[in-house]
Amino acid sequence: MSRRPDLLWILLLCFVLTPPAHADLGDLKKGVEHEEKETKDKKAETPAPPPEEKPKTEAELAQEREQNQFWAMILGILGQAWFNHNLSVSYDDFPYAHGPQFLSYRTPLSDQGEAPWKFYRFDVSAEDWYAGSMGNGFRVALRGKVIPFLGPELETTHLWDGQNTLGNTLLGANLSLFQTDLLSVDTYVQAAWLSGVLERSGAAVGLSFQSYPFPPLSVSARLGIQAYENFSFGEAALQLGYVVDRYEFYAGWRSLEAQYVGLSGPFAGAKAHF
Repeated sequence: MSRRPDLLWILLLCFVLTPPAHADLGDLKKGVEHEEKETKDKKAETPAPPPEEKPKTEAELAQEREQNQFWAMILGILGQAWFNHNLSVSYDDFPYAHGPQFLSYRTPLSDQGEAPWKFYRFDVSAEDWYAGSMGNGFRVALRGKVIPFLGPELETTHLWDGQNTLGNTLLGANLSLFQTDLLSVDTYVQAAWLSGVLERSGAAVGLSFQSYPFPPLSVSARLGIQAYENFSFGEAALQLGYVVDRYEFYAGWRSLEAQYVGLSGPFAGAKAHF
């Protein structure tokens, strides 16, 4: 198939140059500061003393040791299965490059003369996010696998409302739980920063889901939390994509919600696989 970088750059330019919507990120700041004040007030309250624990009997201690041994055995079995599964995964050059299969459980050396299976993969994406009454902006991201089960999870989002700006930068890594063409699930951990109308630092954790069920469709989702000192954002996103050669054009819905206020709305963008 012929590559079409011209379409990619035209689409990205349209997204980035989308004019901002009328909104007020100051409302976001007020809602977050209200939640922070409540959290600080709760921390300042004198906690009730913990109930006094009774010492465990020998029978209870023996039962606890047996349970610990059982769960250690189960975790050992699951860990070995996870390691064997993820270490055997390899990837085609990009989704649907040589047919419906993107992931393989064969080594690249076993496929000489066939699809160029490899142990790594990456994608870079750029999108426009219309966050409803809070304005709109853009998000760029880089994610993938350096080795079959571990890779970077890097992204930055910038919103504006004509008066205020909000930046949200997340830098970290993902770890595969399992990988198939129908469904792959990763867990991720990131350092998190807010800038602009809010200046905060914290951490983000969550799960991401990816599916390439049949050409040219892609489906992905993300569920997580960004935790800061005295407040947190719950994060959720769902998107559908259309794969054209090594490029993917997609649209979906994203929300970033604190206790009293949040950001949510549709987004659209483009992604390049390499």
